[in-house]
Amino acid sequence: MTKVSRFLANIRNWFIQIAFTTKTEKLLKKIETYDVISFDLFDTLIKRNVKNPTDIFVYVEQEYNKINAKKIKYFQKERILAEKKARKLSGNAEITLDKIYEYMDYSLEEKELLKRLEIQIEKDFCVQNLEMHNIYEKCLKLKKSIYIITDMYLPEEVIKEILTLTGYTTYEKLYVSSTIGYTKNNGLLFQKINIEKNKKMLHIGDSFKADFIKPRIYGIHSVLIKKHKNYTSFCNIKSKDVSYNVLYRYINNNISKYELSNYEKFGYEILGPILYSFVNWVHNEVKEQEINNIYFLARDAGIIMNAYKILYCNSSNIYYLNISRKAVLNASLDNVSSFDDIFNYYEKMMLKKTSTVNDFFYALEIPNIDYKNIGEKLLMNLMSSEKEQIFNSVKQELISRSEKQRKYLITYLKQNDFLGKVALIDIGWNGTIQNYIEKLKLKNTDIIGLYYGVMDWNCYKSITKKGFLFDKNYGEDMKRIIQMSLGFFELLFLSTEGSTVCYEEKDGIIVPVLNDKDSVENVEKNIKGMQNMALQFIKDIQNSNSEKYICQLPSTIFFENYTHFIKTLSLKKVALFSDFEFRNATKNKLISNKSIIYYVFHPKRFYIDFSNSTCKIMFLKSVFKVKLPYFTILNKLYESNK
Repeated sequence: MTKVSRFLANIRNWFIQIAFTTKTEKLLKKIETYDVISFDLFDTLIKRNVKNPTDIFVYVEQEYNKINAKKIKYFQKERILAEKKARKLSGNAEITLDKIYEYMDYSLEEKELLKRLEIQIEKDFCVQNLEMHNIYEKCLKLKKSIYIITDMYLPEEVIKEILTLTGYTTYEKLYVSSTIGYTKNNGLLFQKINIEKNKKMLHIGDSFKADFIKPRIYGIHSVLIKKHKNYTSFCNIKSKDVSYNVLYRYINNNISKYELSNYEKFGYEILGPILYSFVNWVHNEVKEQEINNIYFLARDAGIIMNAYKILYCNSSNIYYLNISRKAVLNASLDNVSSFDDIFNYYEKMMLKKTSTVNDFFYALEIPNIDYKNIGEKLLMNLMSSEKEQIFNSVKQELISRSEKQRKYLITYLKQNDFLGKVALIDIGWNGTIQNYIEKLKLKNTDIIGLYYGVMDWNCYKSITKKGFLFDKNYGEDMKRIIQMSLGFFELLFLSTEGSTVCYEEKDGIIVPVLNDKDSVENVEKNIKGMQNMALQFIKDIQNSNSEKYICQLPSTIFFENYTHFIKTLSLKKVALFSDFEFRNATKNKLISNKSIIYYVFHPKRFYIDFSNSTCKIMFLKSVFKVKLPYFTILNKLYESNK
């Protein structure tokens, strides 16, 4: 098809949809005046979790090759050509699945297996069209006669099974073209429909020719419904990737049953797939490496643990550890000998050279009383004498606190059966908490860290860690995406409980001490909404027949919606998260509250704010606002700093 003909076809389809499609509200009223309501089946009563029906054949080949030593290639192409040949030679008559396979070059045994797989996968990918199911139920309540009419080469018994699986169990007549031998498309199938005299019939379908024009030629009233509606807000609907479109169609076909805010949609469309894929990877790693116990680290891994429990509810070796970077640092500072020693500990987690003295004291959980006059001074601007003075004022407290906290932390881990081969689950990125736990030198303990990604392989080289999306030898593109939006990505996993700052003894038991919650009420509500719908996505997919195919998709497919969101940032998208802020030693909003004009006159402030930003791509978009290649700009910046 040429560009011109494709353009004309798109114009025609647009005109058809605008001019002839009937909205659900009007259709609900319209059916009241008819005695018989007939429905088209595919793309009307049911949807498939694939973009094109021929995508089914990709999965036929995939499943066939799993169970056969003799592999096949190009099955999709061969299957499409065989159907075209069968239709060409059949004239006006409908073809059957058996007839199609007559034109395929396989042995009889191979053909039978391929047909069985095609039928099973067709059934697995079919889902109820909720909008049309409501129309169907209205017809049942009004005691209308319901006919189902479909052009389909599959056997009638298979069509009946699909109808049952998708919730259409009550109907008066079923007309299947492969059984009758005629199609709706040529109009002859409508000739075979028997309607009692004086009864009015209305046909509902998505094809302009087969479901709208042809029934009218034979005296049957008809309405046209929209073939495809997009219910999503954050999916890449223009993608041509077959694997991605399986995920997209699944999301689109399921999300329509919920009334959701933009934050909840974000959770279902973006965070849900991210959680689902990571949890499956963790579970496979746990099995492969024969892990004894799995430890999900507070706070960020709390939502990951909840997802794990949904998918693998029979697992009994799951623990939630109230542990944080600050808590392990509090147990590791007994050997510091200078201000720079302390900074080097905290630089990997909470502080930067552009942080202030106040940030330094906040990170240490020590009141800043004597140095208010330099509280706003940047750490990189401190003189040696100031560093020495600050260090001498905190040294004794840090050492004393560290010795006690080390004992408490060791006891806390033992209380939680931290023994044998264990896995630490967290977002990432360097394995800092894991590194400090390893330094406790616990006996008979072998630790592996399982993370979304490992940023710096050379950091803490002595520990065993693995990244899901990116690691030493793979995933550089995904690493860039995360680097540009690190704070935003981490906020998606934020727990509404306070962070662990230290441990104390109560009644002979070591318990974590949490600080106050550090999120504002409306942000907390929106994060909860996102996370709840992410978990709902996992519940939905767990109960789907398509799950066994979706779980096999490449990991990058499950992150495509996040990648698309970051790469196509608009002011509208950025504004959604204008109140969100990231807190470590400092509290920073994801987007800037200063204008570009302000930064023109305060370039040093721009450098500091940009350096401190935890989501640099959102920061740039909020400052400059215009459409610029922010992703490309940041990518080159990271490349130059490698």
